[in-house]
Amino acid sequence: MVLGISVCAVWGKEFFSNWAKGLPKEALKRFGARRDEPPSEPTIRRTIHSIDADEFDRRISNWLISQKCFKGKGLVVDGKVLLEG
Repeated sequence: MVLGISVCAVWGKEFFSNWAKGLPKEALKRFGARRDEPPSEPTIRRTIHSIDADEFDRRISNWLISQKCFKGKGLVVDGKVLLEG
């Protein structure tokens, strides 16, 4: 849930927390929230710091490619380029 919310909110961890607070209960449920509350800023911070960034990047890249959202083109996010192929 925390990583899903973090991917959708592409700013700093305080922004993640504030963005998550504005989500409707249905959206939190779709992210897998066990309660009707978003994760706190410390929970988001701990989770982000605990992940292997290279592994996360690889999995997100592979997922994006599998979605066929490029149609032969690349995707640029935060100065990083992902090309299909």
